[in-house]
Amino acid sequence: ITESHRISKEKGFWENDKNHSETVLMIIANVGEIVKSNNKKKFADWSAYASDTAGLSEGNVNDEGAFKTAFETHIKDTFEDEMANVIIRISDFIGGAHVDVFKTQPWLREYINLPINEFFHHAQISGEYNGKLAEWLHNALWECASYSKDVDHGLLHLMCYLGNIVSEKDIDIERHIETKLEYNKTRPVRYGK
Repeated sequence: ITESHRISKEKGFWENDKNHSETVLMIIANVGEIVKSNNKKKFADWSAYASDTAGLSEGNVNDEGAFKTAFETHIKDTFEDEMANVIIRISDFIGGAHVDVFKTQPWLREYINLPINEFFHHAQISGEYNGKLAEWLHNALWECASYSKDVDHGLLHLMCYLGNIVSEKDIDIERHIETKLEYNKTRPVRYGK
């Protein structure tokens, strides 16, 4: 949460007071990107990414360009990248809105010290992901809306629904989040928009 929010602030996304409703809607729009990338069968190719980034050194300007190219070619806009993007955006919102997740969802205390992948294997909605992605995420958004008056606008529930998908598909979401955050650091203020 802290790292997601820090990078977002550095990139100018919190210069003015954020409209929480607008931010939630933007996150929901990103959920649609998960479905779109899945329908296109666009999945991350970590082998090709590793091949293209082998030998790169952190902080080298030339290597930064190679990293960005490899990320944009093999990872960006894939199913897993869109999942990571939604998780990052939710984390940024929670950090920026100063949501006390333990007050909102006290059961999360049990998982605070777990690595991200393990956290998502535990922080799930009861019920099994049925493999029908659009239906599952529709239910997630419906539940998110029913908790919209909560301080987190129901976004923690959405994140838990994503946890079921992460677990079922055995996605190394920590790797995707870390790599996406590294990529976001290379982008211009407000991502050039």
